[in-house]
Amino acid sequence: MKVYSMGLDLCVDYTVEEKESLKDYAGNDYEVMTHIEGDSFVLCVSGELSYEQCFGATDNAYSNRQHYEKVIPYRMLRVFSYYLMNTKDDLNIWYRGSKNQSGNWEYECCSDSLKEAIEFL
Repeated sequence: MKVYSMGLDLCVDYTVEEKESLKDYAGNDYEVMTHIEGDSFVLCVSGELSYEQCFGATDNAYSNRQHYEKVIPYRMLRVFSYYLMNTKDDLNIWYRGSKNQSGNWEYECCSDSLKEAIEFL
């Protein structure tokens, strides 16, 4: 049985350095997310959840070999057409991802700062 979250309110506080990085690299092409629906999963070698447990059945053999960890987003931004998220447990790690067709969030890579994450976009 799959249980979906009913929604999550996000923190909207950013440091001066993070605000400067957004201004310098994204200009006005970003949005601070205040609320999201669906669960969030980070791709990781030590993850205990399969792709299908997180996002539903797939015929893609590559996806079926992936492992994920469920996380609770703390802050989230849409920058250009990408989504960047961090967790309260590790404010310096920013994950890049997208909303999956299942309605859940899939994060496939990370950076050590918001500035680095935006530079890689």
